[in-house]
Amino acid sequence: MSAWLPDFLDSFERHRADGELLYNEKRWANADHMYGMAAECGLKAVMVGLGMAVDSTGVPQRPHKVHVDHLWILFSTFATTQGAAAYAAMLPTANPFDDWSVNDRYAHRTNFVQGRVDTHRQGFVQVDEIVITAVMDGRI
Repeated sequence: MSAWLPDFLDSFERHRADGELLYNEKRWANADHMYGMAAECGLKAVMVGLGMAVDSTGVPQRPHKVHVDHLWILFSTFATTQGAAAYAAMLPTANPFDDWSVNDRYAHRTNFVQGRVDTHRQGFVQVDEIVITAVMDGRI
């Protein structure tokens, strides 16, 4: 077990950078994984800034201890209840990650095509806009 506390903003930034590098190289499977992880870390960075409960090791408490395919929907409710409805409004209700799973990292690379990755990349871009806004607002 790591002694390092989670840094969701830094994780967001490095997963974003790796996702873009892999996307540009048409490495669809790993780009797809990075976009999902980046979006998840970005949402969690904002949620921590808004007061999301974490344990002593910095890990989110239930029900927020989930991956982006489930966190997408939870984010809007959480942000709204924390007085950040503007952030919730930036996130479309249609979840682009509803077909994404952290377990897809085990799938064969031929299962991943650019169209699927583009959908997840667009979801990541929407999260990126929220993160940028939250940083500018001083929330994270």
